[in-house]
Amino acid sequence: MTEQVYTEDIIEAVVTAMKSSGTIDSVSESGGAWTIETSDTGNLKDTFKVLIGSNFYRVSNVDTTFKTSFDVVTSDTITTDMAWEMYIDYIFESPVNAVNEIVQKGLNQKGKEKFELIWLFNNIDEIDPIDNNLIDKEATITVAIVTDRTLQQTAAEVKISRFETRLYPLYDLFIKTLKLSGSIILNANESLNITKHDWYNYGALQNNKNVFNEPTCAVEFKTTIKVKKVFTNNIY
Repeated sequence: MTEQVYTEDIIEAVVTAMKSSGTIDSVSESGGAWTIETSDTGNLKDTFKVLIGSNFYRVSNVDTTFKTSFDVVTSDTITTDMAWEMYIDYIFESPVNAVNEIVQKGLNQKGKEKFELIWLFNNIDEIDPIDNNLIDKEATITVAIVTDRTLQQTAAEVKISRFETRLYPLYDLFIKTLKLSGSIILNANESLNITKHDWYNYGALQNNKNVFNEPTCAVEFKTTIKVKKVFTNNIY
């Protein structure tokens, strides 16, 4: 028999798989810049956000050769008994509830936990394929990768400081991780058919309203995935 596969669980698992983490093997500080040595930086890139202890930091100088170190600038003390983890917030909500969730985080002193955000819209269109032994369904998903910005920045500045260094790398990592998911079927040399839009002042439902009622920008995209059937054996 087959087991029910939920599209939202697949996407949440993809977001989880995007996040690298590790222990702090050694650490050194000079002028407020901390160099953290770790066994493998994994998917970490410059300007990505990490959680160390209870604090959030933007990373820089990620070692791209050996992938064993990165820097953060802070007045906090970082020690080898701490660990680090890439931070990405994830929500599966309607536009109204997504706004409310982000607003509540701001009200509850959790403002630093709001971004970067991967938001899966809860209006998922699913089609059951006819007589297919491998595909459970085809699901059309809409996803937004969102970060904060300042209104003082020009479009050219936002393109460099937000899209090129934060949103595009996270988008590329999401698509790469989605394609590697064991829960979807993607034939050899097959590409996902993706419709993508860059929002410099993130608007929803084709209007001019900022989605989160604060300055944000986003990469929003839509694609259809073929969800693999999961078979289970019943033992009596």
